[in-house]
Amino acid sequence: MFSEFFAEYNIPTPTKPLNQNGFTKWGGNNNNRYSAKLIGDDGIYLKDFVADFDKSWFPKRSTPLSSEEIQKRKAIATEAKKEADAIQRKQHEEAAIKASNDLKIYSKTGNSPYLERKKIKGHGEQYGTDNIAIPMHDIDGKFWNFETIPHDGGVKKGQFQAKRKGCFHVIGDLPKSKEIFVAEGFATAASVYEATNITTIAAFTAGNLDAVVSAIKLKYPEMVITIAADNDAWGEVNTGKIKAKEAALMHGINYILPIFRPELAEYKPTDFNDLHVHSGIDEVQRQLSHAFDDVTSVTDVQPNDSADSGVTDYVTSPDCGVTEDEESQIPTEMQCPCYVTV
Repeated sequence: MFSEFFAEYNIPTPTKPLNQNGFTKWGGNNNNRYSAKLIGDDGIYLKDFVADFDKSWFPKRSTPLSSEEIQKRKAIATEAKKEADAIQRKQHEEAAIKASNDLKIYSKTGNSPYLERKKIKGHGEQYGTDNIAIPMHDIDGKFWNFETIPHDGGVKKGQFQAKRKGCFHVIGDLPKSKEIFVAEGFATAASVYEATNITTIAAFTAGNLDAVVSAIKLKYPEMVITIAADNDAWGEVNTGKIKAKEAALMHGINYILPIFRPELAEYKPTDFNDLHVHSGIDEVQRQLSHAFDDVTSVTDVQPNDSADSGVTDYVTSPDCGVTEDEESQIPTEMQCPCYVTV
């Protein structure tokens, strides 16, 4: 009955019958990634606890709904969302306790081949035998989760069922800052902070940028925020840029992308840590140095003819990590590749 809905959102078919009296869980570890219940005779409310996605869905009808039917649907869907949110809050609280206990096996001092390879210093990470752990807190400082990064730079992992949305890691002093950067990964945030000495937030994923910026703006409405975005030009979809731009437009802030020399194409660089590793911390500082100035719209930025800049004067190749014509010009020494979204 709901095959169209599941296919549209790439959700596996439930392994159990759905009902109206309670949530049915399936998928993922312990079969509780997805949770859904029926709404009336033909609708469904679903929550994905991993992606933190929820949706009410009804099949198309040949005749319009009455106002009473619309209100009834909304009321049932709202109640289902409240119930699902309560289930998720309970999971998050339990997972936070477990994560806190698990983090106790990590040391606050140590060495990491990962940090050495990324050419960054320590910024609040903790050290395990085979990995490092990056604590994740919400805007009020409550600990919820931690991300592990293997020493060999393998797959990064958060803790099972632990809260991620809106959680972040701070490098610097957030309450005392007037302006900050928000980046995706921990290494990127570290490079940005070390280059600028401006408080930098690690949001951990591109999809979490919006929630993190939203939380910061709500608590610190006067704070000036710039997203130091990943430039994932090597993939089929430039997720880093897309999500940064979406968050910037949503919150009326700016975002900035790293620019790479064409000869770095073999490394497929994407973020400001890659820029740090391959071009040096001074180049990171140069590209970020005017991020909080009154910047010019990118379409008005002129090519840089100086051979001292370390970049080409005009770049049209995707090797630079930029894919759109309006972003194909390298800024001058007095301008940064910062995109105005307000």
